[in-house]
Amino acid sequence: GQINSVIKVQRHDLGSSIAIHHNDEEPEIVVRQFKNIGIDDLAAFGVSLETYQFSGSFLSLAIDLPKDASTGLSKNHIFEVEGKLVLDHPMPVFVRLNVKHGPNVEELLQEVPHGAKRLYLEFDLGFCDLHEARVENVWLDLIFDDPAMNRIKISDMVFYRRPRAKF
Repeated sequence: GQINSVIKVQRHDLGSSIAIHHNDEEPEIVVRQFKNIGIDDLAAFGVSLETYQFSGSFLSLAIDLPKDASTGLSKNHIFEVEGKLVLDHPMPVFVRLNVKHGPNVEELLQEVPHGAKRLYLEFDLGFCDLHEARVENVWLDLIFDDPAMNRIKISDMVFYRRPRAKF
């Protein structure tokens, strides 16, 4: 016979707008807030995720963007994400922009360039199938592939949207 296995995704809220998702049954994850002390740090604090025993395949940090991010959102917008991202050991990192419109969710996924210390990505909504009148909310997922025995430090994250250039 065929064996079907279901991997349960777990959610752990870190506050009202940030949550961790993973697919490990018994993860060893430490989440810490740290004070930014670098000369180029703009934010007062950052967050670190330290993983030890981790048998799941992914760990993600989901960040709900403020309601203003979805107000008046259209295909004529570009979302930009900037920030500092430091990994103790290289691993694949993805950023996914999620836009809920009615029962559907548009997902735009990009991989962070390998070895990048400064995160900068653009998400052009002009290329997605967005029902503009039904946009409800927007959130971002930072997805870490195979994160066992690693420390991830995230700071100075900035999210903004701007209109696309007109041709």
